[in-house]
Amino acid sequence: MHRTNSNLLSETIGPVRFFFRLDTSTEGFSLYLTRCRVLGVPLPRALLPVVAAREVSNGSGIAFDISAGLPLVGLIVAYRGELTNSEVPEGERPGQPVMLFDGVCNFCNGGVDFFLKRDPFGRIRFAAMQSPRGLTFLLKHDLPTHEYKTFIVLDGERIIRKSDGVLHLTGYLSWPWPLLRVFSLVPRFIRDRIYDLFAQNRYKLMGKRDVCRVPTAAERERFLL
Repeated sequence: MHRTNSNLLSETIGPVRFFFRLDTSTEGFSLYLTRCRVLGVPLPRALLPVVAAREVSNGSGIAFDISAGLPLVGLIVAYRGELTNSEVPEGERPGQPVMLFDGVCNFCNGGVDFFLKRDPFGRIRFAAMQSPRGLTFLLKHDLPTHEYKTFIVLDGERIIRKSDGVLHLTGYLSWPWPLLRVFSLVPRFIRDRIYDLFAQNRYKLMGKRDVCRVPTAAERERFLL
């Protein structure tokens, strides 16, 4: 849509060109169809479609009201609605899971490296539980902030722990890793028992760091700090 010399807005769809009058105010704007040309020939006013659109700010977002009709036929379509500002903070967006991990655990950091390298679209985010963002997530979801017995996956409103969390994340990885989700058929208490054995002995098996992992420049956009 562009402005014409006659101070109207025009829109061309195939051989038809529509001309709209734009009325603005501090609250919003309105569009009204005033002229129409078919193959360059003006359409008589008696045959002119009736099109009106109004958009106003309502404080929490934008409300719109749109209608269109034809002479002798009447109203053809009309709809109204509202667009609100519902931006979801990073880390709470479905389909972009966050892996909360023990930042000083070498075994956990090895898991982070595994998912980093095999997530082709970069959808998985990471946050050390000891980091400001990690603590914010834990507090918000009433999760322990001192004893890190399991890593946690947040995916939208879902909180996923232990073996379920591991299997959930494999669904975001490149082929053939999503096939591991077949282990969801194994009863959870069996899977979680195996997970707990590793989690309880992770420092003995792989050791721990003095400080949390610091992501490299290439990794930084994947980490919530």
